[in-house]
Amino acid sequence: MSKKTNSKIDIVIPWVDGNDPEWQKEKAKYDKNNTGSFDDWTKSTIRYRDWGTLKYVFRGIEKNMPWVNKIYFVTCGQKPDWLNVDNEKLVLVNHKDYIPKEYLPTFNSNVIELNFHRIKGLSENFIAFNDDFFVLKKVKETEFFKNNLPVHSAILNVVMPDEMTHPEYYNTVILNRYFDKKVVLKKHFFKWFNLKYIPQLARTFFLLPWPKFTRLYETHLPIPHQKRYFEKLWNIEKGELDSTCTHKFREVQDLSHWLMSDWYRVEGNFIPRRPNLGKHYERNIDDLIADIIVKKRHKIVCINDIGNVSDDEVDRQKQLLIKSLEKVFPEKSNYEK
Repeated sequence: MSKKTNSKIDIVIPWVDGNDPEWQKEKAKYDKNNTGSFDDWTKSTIRYRDWGTLKYVFRGIEKNMPWVNKIYFVTCGQKPDWLNVDNEKLVLVNHKDYIPKEYLPTFNSNVIELNFHRIKGLSENFIAFNDDFFVLKKVKETEFFKNNLPVHSAILNVVMPDEMTHPEYYNTVILNRYFDKKVVLKKHFFKWFNLKYIPQLARTFFLLPWPKFTRLYETHLPIPHQKRYFEKLWNIEKGELDSTCTHKFREVQDLSHWLMSDWYRVEGNFIPRRPNLGKHYERNIDDLIADIIVKKRHKIVCINDIGNVSDDEVDRQKQLLIKSLEKVFPEKSNYEK
């Protein structure tokens, strides 16, 4: 294959129907007493709440990423009633099909994602999606892979002292075991000090005095991956990854699949791109979010569930979000019956 030609590119989308009574019953077997800690947050039903917008994830991919080879839809055996399982580009994957049995059942997204490379038939080049990523405008495959290398941004960042960044801290601990920051920045100078990163490039300059990696800048958006990095990390850090995968729910000591994208960037095996491929929003669904979606202000948006709102308010926000997405994607995709 020519170096200028990418191999097939797949997408992996993990999903759970948190409203499923059987799933809730299974989850309850492993719940411990709440302690008001991170443990409490990660087991909350909010973590698994379904906003009814998954079909728009599929519509966006089909309309704006037609070059995608297959979509691997990963669940614990669930599937939405509207899903067209006969679509030849859709592959249903059960957790038990690829996650080692000693880690199952799992309610930990890190476990589900850290084992992606074990999915049978998955292409070497693939993109990790979430069920709240909406592709609003055309995206080229070269914005994810070019010359069979991931396309990404290499920008230094700091770990924020909050629960969500614990995995990034532990990912960085692993990086610093194997790489010397000064050597990396010197060896791959133009991949780290690249004008495409402006204005985020300032982060790298401010963090130059620190002798070790503090964190790599990552947006909460689709991530290009290669299976070989999962295989490599599982080979050299099996103990650490195994430890994460024994956690039924997310814990502060977990590693995440971002470690694999950190690794190939530190190795210099990527093509630089601007970090503005999309935008992540973690806020109430209001008229501003609706306007951003309807006017397609970004190629890709991630709309996170912010959590602590009443059921009535969730319903109101859900309807506003669906109404906005329906304006952008009024037609069914071939992934729907």
